[in-house]
Amino acid sequence: MTEERAPSVSVIMPTFRRPELLNMAVTSVLAQTFTDFELCVIDDDPEASARLAMEKFHDRRISYSLNRGEGAAAARNTGLARARGQFIAFLDDDDVWKPDFLEKMTQALKVLPARVGVLHCAVEHVLDNDKSVINYPRHKDDVFTAMLRGEKSSGIIALVRREVFDACGNFDERLLSAQDWELWIRVSKKFHFNYIPDVLAVIRAQGDRISKDPGRAISSRELILQKYSSDFKRYPEARVILLKRLGKLNAQLGQWKKAWHWFKQAAENNPAEWLKIVGWLVIEQPLLSSSGRYAWGAVGLAVAVAGYSQFYALKSMYVMNDDVCQHIWWMEVFRNPALFSHDLLLSYALTIEHLGMLLLYKAASFVMAPLTLTKVLPFLLFPASAWAIFRIAFTWTKSPYTSFLVSIAFMVTPIYIQHMTGGQAHVFGYPLFLFFLYFLSAEKYRSALLALLVSVFFFPVIFVLGVGLWGAGCTKLENRKILLKGSREFLAAVLIGLVILAFKFLALSSVVLGEPFSRAQVMGMPELTSSGRWQVWPVDPMLRIMVHFAEQGVFIFKAVQKSAFPLSVKHALLNMHILWCVFFLGALAWWWRVRKNVLDGAKWLMAVLVVSGVFYVIAGQFLLKFYAPDRYVSYSVTIAALLFLVIPLGMFVSQWPEPGVQRVLKVVAAVLFLSAVPLVRNAGLTDYSTHKKLYAFLRTLPANVLIAAYPETADGIPTFSKRSVFINEELSVPLYDRYWQTIKLRTFDFFSAYYAGDPRVVNSFVRRNGITHLVIERKHFSKDFLEGRIYFEPFGSWVKGWLKPGQKFYLENIPLKNCVFQDQDVCVLEVKR
Repeated sequence: MTEERAPSVSVIMPTFRRPELLNMAVTSVLAQTFTDFELCVIDDDPEASARLAMEKFHDRRISYSLNRGEGAAAARNTGLARARGQFIAFLDDDDVWKPDFLEKMTQALKVLPARVGVLHCAVEHVLDNDKSVINYPRHKDDVFTAMLRGEKSSGIIALVRREVFDACGNFDERLLSAQDWELWIRVSKKFHFNYIPDVLAVIRAQGDRISKDPGRAISSRELILQKYSSDFKRYPEARVILLKRLGKLNAQLGQWKKAWHWFKQAAENNPAEWLKIVGWLVIEQPLLSSSGRYAWGAVGLAVAVAGYSQFYALKSMYVMNDDVCQHIWWMEVFRNPALFSHDLLLSYALTIEHLGMLLLYKAASFVMAPLTLTKVLPFLLFPASAWAIFRIAFTWTKSPYTSFLVSIAFMVTPIYIQHMTGGQAHVFGYPLFLFFLYFLSAEKYRSALLALLVSVFFFPVIFVLGVGLWGAGCTKLENRKILLKGSREFLAAVLIGLVILAFKFLALSSVVLGEPFSRAQVMGMPELTSSGRWQVWPVDPMLRIMVHFAEQGVFIFKAVQKSAFPLSVKHALLNMHILWCVFFLGALAWWWRVRKNVLDGAKWLMAVLVVSGVFYVIAGQFLLKFYAPDRYVSYSVTIAALLFLVIPLGMFVSQWPEPGVQRVLKVVAAVLFLSAVPLVRNAGLTDYSTHKKLYAFLRTLPANVLIAAYPETADGIPTFSKRSVFINEELSVPLYDRYWQTIKLRTFDFFSAYYAGDPRVVNSFVRRNGITHLVIERKHFSKDFLEGRIYFEPFGSWVKGWLKPGQKFYLENIPLKNCVFQDQDVCVLEVKR
């Protein structure tokens, strides 16, 4: 028996779970005009998915073997071990050769000197958009420095002499990608390269190519950097190129700490490299994909919308969110400790404030006033929130346009602007919730842990929701065991958060404030109903409150309220929730139709709604001892509703089959949303300029004065005059029993004196409470005012109950000459004791 003659060329083709593409690749080999070859197909799938595809090829030149999932480099090495040819050619299962590839390459390499070990050709690259580009090889002869710089020509499309592998070794199986590049670096040390200019191969840009995986690319390049460290030291230019490449790959994965590490090394000997790096980060990186362009567009629009909505707040110091009068006014003590000494209202505000807010405003007090910071924060938090909700939508849909539309919808709904003005703790509610939801749904558990811990310091409601959402959304059943993703980070967040909250609640139980009201107490307090200071009781049914906040999160409902429709039409649309039902059913149908593609997003939305509902019910049982119940739905449900309704619209538009129509629909949808921008003008802002002359006068008084004024008028005095008041409406919060008992007595005492007919009652009031100045407004004594809403319950009804028809009021008839300040109907009376 004679041994079978070895073929001239051995073709090695690794494959992994792509039988359709493999069929085309094998067919292109069998169609070669040069026939003296063998084809070694190495299936790297342990399930042998290529076996069935190979059975239809009946050609003795083909051999099929199984490699059991050891990687592309190992598969090629298996092929090399089986190869018998004088020349070796490699072809991946998703690429094809032109019919004359082997013929032209073999003829050319045979006549070249033996020192030429590798021959390349020109390659046609077919991109994802079906467009193609031609890559021509540029280097020949001694190409070591070019290969070290990463200029690896056409990759694995080459014809190689067998003795090259005998002299240089096979593929490095430790590398998860870039195995051909590392091989060419090694080969170029001992052999020359050459090329022919003909386009003889086609490479298709498949989405699942190993070379497109940044994680694999990073680990492989780190190994190459270590393996050829001495060579890179001799060629620093090549080292800088590789270091920058590592930095860019890490940046694309969002691993900025590692990216900074590589960028810093790349620029350590040449600071000019920083200009290239910064240029890439600012210009190229966002433009690498459409998602980057859309994301930057969303952030830019958010800044513009914030400026539009806050224009008058920036223009006038007297325009601001009214919650500043409750939470921020007292922080002037950071700049002037002499203010508000022995002030009960300050003690209340300081005690309930969160540690993160104290640290933030204390640090900022060195460069700006607290009121200024409240007007700066929206320009930071609103773009950050727009970016976070963009990333959430993109993580779920992979559609840049849909994500952009979601971010626009977020900007044009007034509730989001209202919640991010004023600089108080709840302005951090939406940003913290959005960032946490993004990190958690993207399985970035350490970042999610950080967001949770920040929320403990700024707005603990988000921490409570986050813990529940983590538990609900990251739990799965496997082999009859309950598994929690990111369990270490989750447990760390829970333990640290609970410790911080325990200290916080212990601090709230103070001698001055007392304890939060219990559920039983709340049920008997008119000040905690809809006619009182704020409604806590009765607790709305869960479905009603969730529908209410769902409508708050979608701009169309606010647009209908402000539209020119007849009142009857508005009531029909809103009260019967026709709009909500139409949008809900349409969105539900779409989510069901594409449930396989966006199932992860639907899962998270469902988890948000369930967790919010559960905590709303729990908080309803404890009421003020577990925060107000509506806090657990006001942030989460509005965001869930926006995502649920806008994502289907964006996907419907972006998936329209006709490109021309799709472009028109995209523009129309974006313009439709942006047309709602006027809705957010002055959202969340109150103009206090009516009393600006009064505030200016009160600022001239000594810092230790105590001013008694009608509670609503007194709201702006601590903020704009930096002087203490006896009571005001913003800080008349029925939350803690001992504090509220004091405020309640003060309020009754004030109204008894304000509407007294006997000057002795007024004198007794000012002496007993240490009042130095009384602010009197004559409009408060008019018939229209007294027949309307005097103050919230129970005070309004109490005042009306003892007023007599035609009653004369002492303060109404104070002569103007006795006033130390007078402006229209406002008079300031200095009390002489």
